[in-house]
Amino acid sequence: MGEEGVPIIVEPNYQLFDWFSIDSYLGVIVILDPNMVYRYYGSDTNQIFSIIEEILSETTWIIGDINFDETIDILDVILIVNSILGDDYNYYSDLNQDQIVNIQDIIILIAIILGN
Repeated sequence: MGEEGVPIIVEPNYQLFDWFSIDSYLGVIVILDPNMVYRYYGSDTNQIFSIIEEILSETTWIIGDINFDETIDILDVILIVNSILGDDYNYYSDLNQDQIVNIQDIIILIAIILGN
């Protein structure tokens, strides 16, 4: 069922748990891709790593590329600022993955742009 603060889906209504549990015990790994498409259910370590590598190879997102235009520039900074001002959490704007979009994320993005 996951833990808060860990990059695992934590769901209060247990719907996913009910879908994938066996006798009220989740003894396998379920992999959903970034589009929340079910990709794997099982416990074969080799297959798990293969699925993860496949998903990562399909992903073209670059850390810091908030607007997905394959460049990291001032437009991405503006999008993070808009996210902060609009009090709108955007997963892609949260560059340090602390569940908050704030000035720290802007500093990280500027460091990426400057190559530091």
